[in-house]
Order: sequence, then structure tokens, then C-alpha cells
Amino acid sequence: MKLPVLQYQKLHLETNDSDTVTVNDFQDQLSMLKENGFNPITCNELYNYIMKEGNLPSKPVLITFDEGYISQYEHAAPVLKKTGFHAVFFVTASTSLKSCYPQNDVSYSYMNIEQLKQLQQQGFEIGLQGYDCLNFSQSTPEIIRYDLQHAIALFEKLNLPIIKALAYPGGLRWQWFWKVRKMYKVLQEQKIVLAFTKGSRTNELSTMHQFHIYRIPINGKLKEKDFIHLLKKYN
Repeated sequence: MKLPVLQYQKLHLETNDSDTVTVNDFQDQLSMLKENGFNPITCNELYNYIMKEGNLPSKPVLITFDEGYISQYEHAAPVLKKTGFHAVFFVTASTSLKSCYPQNDVSYSYMNIEQLKQLQQQGFEIGLQGYDCLNFSQSTPEIIRYDLQHAIALFEKLNLPIIKALAYPGGLRWQWFWKVRKMYKVLQEQKIVLAFTKGSRTNELSTMHQFHIYRIPINGKLKEKDFIHLLKKYN
């Protein structure tokens, strides 16, 4: 069985670019997923399946969002709720901390802690992108450990329970085998259960590694026929 993991970033009512999908296009894409028999799953369900403690529906699909942009709360969540789709929102801890201080203009572009808690109350998952958007491919295991510890501690302090799923910032991580093993050890120490990398490809569930899950970035310029092509490709 195959698992496509879709990666979104910003949503906008009209603008579309490499990082931004229009609200109408997003709604149409979810409708196409449903029409083609795809069933949304959560990170928790995926982990239970990997651990042989649960099953997945036929044609599973996982919807993910990066960076914690405010547009995800304003536009994505209502569409997801309306169409009955689950999603996980990966957020950077330092950005969430800044959102506690409304005098910081930068914070207005991102979800604040209360909004993240509201997403949880609606049944969505909140995952990690570390504390400070660290480049894992150029960081030592010690720095990676500190970054994750710092992020997890902050969310605990802010009383925001998170699922221990990690989206490598920028999708970057070590490629050399011996360094990968050390990085995986750090993830296990911090009780990370899933980790998502970059790569426009689907995942074969029978061989997928829990710390090396590919995601398919959804470009705002993607035409309807191209999205349908993606569905058939990963069917």
C-alpha cells in the first residue's frame, strides 16, 4: 500500500505562487481526493500502523502544513473541517513564542498559541519543525538534540500538547549513513515518532522508514489536470 503525503504552506483568497495555494484550489483539491477514493489519516494513525498497533484505510493520504502561517488557521482549517479532512500543522517553536507578543509585527503572519490550541480542539494535530528552523543537514547531533529539547520544553511550558512528529526544516537532513544513524538516535532519545523529509514521491508503506517519510509539495501554480495526474501517479 502506498501513502502520498501532501505538503502545503500558505493559503490566500486569490494569490498563488510557489508557496501559496488559493482557497478555491485547495478546496477543489480536497474534493478531488475524496472523489478519487482517498481517505485522510492522522500522524497518530500512521505511527500506530508502523508499530503494528492499528490499521489504515484503503488509499490513505496525509495532509500537512509547514511554518504555522496564520492563513492556515484562517483559510485551511475551515475548508478541512467542512470536507472532513484531517491535517497536521508543523510549527517552529521560536515563531510560536514570538506570537505571544502582539507588538511584534512579524507575529501577525503566524498562528499564536491560542489559535494552535483551537486547532487541536478541532481535532487537528500540531507537530514540530524544531525550535529555530535549524538546518539539520549542517548540524551536529548535539545541536539537533538541543534544538528539539528546547522546542519540546517550550510547548510544554505553553501548555500546548504536540504530537512528536517532526518535519525537517526545509526538508533537509543528513544523507551520509553514519551521520543519519546518529541523527536517528537523537530523534529516538527525544521520543520523536515520525519525521518527514523532502522528495516529490510517494511512500511504500511496507518499506518506509519512520524517520524518512517523503512529502509531495503542492505548488500554487499547479493546474487541476496536473493535480489529477498526481492522484493517478500515486494511486
